[in-house]
Amino acid sequence: MSLVFRSVARAIAELESSIRTCHRCRQPFCNDELYVVLEGTCWHQNCFRCAQCLLLLSLNENFFEVDGRFYCEHDFQVLYAPICTKCNSFVVGKVMKSANFSFHPECFLCENCEGPLEDGVWCVNGRMVCYTCKEQSPKIPHYVCLKCRQLIQPEDLLRTGNDYYHAYHFHCTGCKCVLDFL
Repeated sequence: MSLVFRSVARAIAELESSIRTCHRCRQPFCNDELYVVLEGTCWHQNCFRCAQCLLLLSLNENFFEVDGRFYCEHDFQVLYAPICTKCNSFVVGKVMKSANFSFHPECFLCENCEGPLEDGVWCVNGRMVCYTCKEQSPKIPHYVCLKCRQLIQPEDLLRTGNDYYHAYHFHCTGCKCVLDFL
């Protein structure tokens, strides 16, 4: 029985000592010192910093936790947030995914009518469209530039294999000259 009592006493002592010391620097807190308590750990206010850039974090500003480490908004975005395919900005919060592309919910729209893609996503000539636009699309082929994702007028069409480009988007990788002679 005394062995169990000693184990419990040791566990309580360890818990009390961990609560009274800073998670980062392991130094004790002063009696009247304000400190941050988060996720069951305690931090000196000056020790509560971004795990990447060491910027001082504040409970009044956005910060993010990943695997027990805290990050400022900028570093969290750079390290973990996907980039929206439509607007090219970081997606923090709800992410919509389609065919390995990420979107903000407000950017996840039909590329034809700009309506929400609530009933599924269809690809018509390289563009994400809603069911209604898919059904209404004429059977005449429309080509979408692989680089800018815009419709290509017949006079600007350049095809290589199964890929379509505006002629002015197809360049030599060496000298950067437009390859519009194909």
